[in-house]
Amino acid sequence: MRITLALVGSALIAVGPVTLLAPDTAASAFGIPATTAETKAYLLASAMRDVALGSFLLAALARRASRRLLAGYVLALAFVAAADATNVAAYTARHGGASALVVHVGGVVVLAALAWSLRRATGSPSI
Repeated sequence: MRITLALVGSALIAVGPVTLLAPDTAASAFGIPATTAETKAYLLASAMRDVALGSFLLAALARRASRRLLAGYVLALAFVAAADATNVAAYTARHGGASALVVHVGGVVVLAALAWSLRRATGSPSI
C-alpha cells in the first residue's frame, strides 16, 4: 500500500515539471487547451496544486501517518480529481473530445477505491 501511495504522490509531483517544460502537451493531457497567457496561468496553478498535494502525501508517508489520516487525504484527492473531471466535462460538452474525461473519471474511481481500502484495512493503524 505504501508503494501505491508513493506512486500517486510522485505522479502528482511530476505534473509540475512536465507542465513547465511542455505546457501545450500538459494542457492536452488535462483535456482543456491552454492557448492564451491567461489559460496557461490557470494550467500552471493547477500543476502547482498537484505538486503541493503530492508533496503532502509523500510527507505523510514519511511521517508514518495513520491509515485513517491517509484514507481521508486520499479521499480529498478524489474530490480534487472529481472537480477536475467536472471542469473537463463542461469543456468537452461544448467542444468535444472526451478522452481526457475518461482519465479524470478513472482517477476519481481509483482514488476513491484506494481511500476505501485504506479505511477498511485491518491491522496496524499506520502503514
